[in-house]
Amino acid sequence: MMVKDSLKVPEISDKMFVFKRGLLKTGLWSLELVSVRLCQLRLQNGRREEVHFDKITSRIQKLCYGLSKDFVDPPSITLKVISGLYSGVTTIELDNLAAETAATMTTKHPDYAVLAARIAVSNLHKETKKTFSDVMEDLYKMVDKVTGKLSPMISDYHYDIIKRNAERLNSSIIYDRDFNYNYFGFKVHCLTERLTAVLEYLGLQIIYMTLERSYLLRIDGEVVERPQHMLMRVAVGIHGEDIDSAIETYNLLSERYFTHASPTLFGAATPKPQMSSCFLLTMKDDSIEGIYDTLKQCALISKSAGGIGLNVHCIRATGSYIAGTNGTSNGIVPMLRVYNNTARYVDQGGNKVRYICFGRDMVKKVLQSKEKVGRAWTRWMEQAQDMTLKDELGSEQEIRELAEP
Repeated sequence: MMVKDSLKVPEISDKMFVFKRGLLKTGLWSLELVSVRLCQLRLQNGRREEVHFDKITSRIQKLCYGLSKDFVDPPSITLKVISGLYSGVTTIELDNLAAETAATMTTKHPDYAVLAARIAVSNLHKETKKTFSDVMEDLYKMVDKVTGKLSPMISDYHYDIIKRNAERLNSSIIYDRDFNYNYFGFKVHCLTERLTAVLEYLGLQIIYMTLERSYLLRIDGEVVERPQHMLMRVAVGIHGEDIDSAIETYNLLSERYFTHASPTLFGAATPKPQMSSCFLLTMKDDSIEGIYDTLKQCALISKSAGGIGLNVHCIRATGSYIAGTNGTSNGIVPMLRVYNNTARYVDQGGNKVRYICFGRDMVKKVLQSKEKVGRAWTRWMEQAQDMTLKDELGSEQEIRELAEP
């Protein structure tokens, strides 16, 4: 029996969709019956309409320009999307599901990652204002829902610059560049270092979901910035009144010649623009005052997404005598546990790296704190650790024993 070459899906009595897909390699056609519940889609204006297979496929197909037709198969994405729908699903949720579905198919061909990003970006563009100055005005006039007071996300100085140069800044933004980002469906903080390295090797550059989750500014929990808005905000935050330089920097950022570190993307043009990435500290003193004064410094830096390198080798080892109390020290590990928990509490994305001197009696216990087994209080360390080596404090044999226990 001949089947017409069409992607339209007829509705039949037993509530099933008929779906035809071409098998490109063999030139044969397969006919698939997919049992799904007919459900309604909730539109942005509140209206409801039936979910149509061909409409979803058509939307995905429009975003497949420049991708390999031999591998990227929009109907197969639609098929998986429909199987996960429920009645009353919103258009936003539908697009999110389509993007995540495409991302999971990246192992079949890298173009699926590009398609996933395009779907996600297209969805974001539907949900956000286009004009840069309008978005900055909304952020500047943001109101705290709890207190009812103004809680601006943009500084007075930078808002005034944007307002006076709105026409030029708005016209300089090229929103199509948002579609150049890649997407990967896994949560970034769940990736192992090895998987991250593999993704970087494969050329998955800026992960779109990282932008949406961590960098784009929000109002009442909803993202209001587009990636291009963020980049222009960063450019204005850096150059201020120098609009020519701001536009030049925006173009270089948006064309991905370089990027700035997380604190700059977070803080540029905001009322508290902390834009430094790394801070190197030394423990003030081997005392309660010194330890907790340093802890306060680390907490304030961590609050603003700074990465910390902390030298703690002045802290005495376990069992050392404490003259002031006639007691003995608990050593480095319990102290670092306090630092780690504080970093987790106020962390905004920066990594906390602790440096300890090799010759300390506690070095093995510190290293063991990274292990997956053992008592809970001895395996708390979630942040990175590095050691500085002092030749006079460790022989070659001792170093080898530590490296290869």
